[in-house]
Amino acid sequence: MDKAMRTFRILLAAFLVWNCTGMVAQTWCPPGATWWFGFDYGQSYGYKQYTYVGDSLVQGYNAQKITAEVHVHYVNPPADDVYMESPVITRTENGVLYRLQTMTMANPNTWDTLIWFSAVPGNHWNGLRPDDFECYSRYEVTDTGHVALNGLNLRYVRTYYPDEYGDTWYYPVFIERIGCVYGTFLNACGLPGADLADTTLRCYQDAEFSYTVPNAPPCDLVAGIRMVPGQGTAAVFPNPGTSGFTVNLPAGQRAQLELTDATGRLVLVARLAGRQPQIPAGHLAAGTYVWTVRNDQNTPISRGRWVKE
Repeated sequence: MDKAMRTFRILLAAFLVWNCTGMVAQTWCPPGATWWFGFDYGQSYGYKQYTYVGDSLVQGYNAQKITAEVHVHYVNPPADDVYMESPVITRTENGVLYRLQTMTMANPNTWDTLIWFSAVPGNHWNGLRPDDFECYSRYEVTDTGHVALNGLNLRYVRTYYPDEYGDTWYYPVFIERIGCVYGTFLNACGLPGADLADTTLRCYQDAEFSYTVPNAPPCDLVAGIRMVPGQGTAAVFPNPGTSGFTVNLPAGQRAQLELTDATGRLVLVARLAGRQPQIPAGHLAAGTYVWTVRNDQNTPISRGRWVKE
């Protein structure tokens, strides 16, 4: 198997599914399941570690308890902190992953759909906001299939996610076991870079295999990938775009741009010089891409998302 195909198969991992019974069918919370998600809110940044700790009977269902430990660095004033968020309670039934609602006052202590893993093209479901209320938009299923990872045959569900105005620029892929690469841990309305504050998967592991997102910082690094002091921040526009985009570089900066698709596959590499180099991208398929700008020492100095319409 060539490197490109191997990378494609590994990096197809893009959103959530779990089931805690049977070795082959363990699509959610296998033994040792742990996720590390980096976040960057501007004035605070760090990572959240989600850990499956065991099953219990909740309202007559076999449910999974997942703890959330937050490691955060505050910029002003500079300080580090570690604290626990409320545990997440999930269950699976007939290929659907549910979460126990605990925050909403409308229907407290009820179950709502997080991901429909047995869905077929044409099906759809609504996401949940962090306050457990349903989102305005819904995930529309366009394609399903399986991908082989470390001997496991994992199902994926490819979707598109129009916003409340009907515009689509987000195309999440949900895959068993690993979780979402670009979005929150539990599918809270799914629009990364907005109210989700650029929450991104760094690593996943369980008792059978592990996965690390390419170019991501170490799983438990608090700082994450941020701008190198004194080098400025790059930006791209227009965003969304169609035929390509322009990179806005700090004055005098020489760098390299890398573009990866939603599966993590590297699709474009370009040397950057000048104040606003232009990058042709008309040949790329519509979807969400991640761009990374590296300096001459190959250090990431800026990263973001670009949407091809």
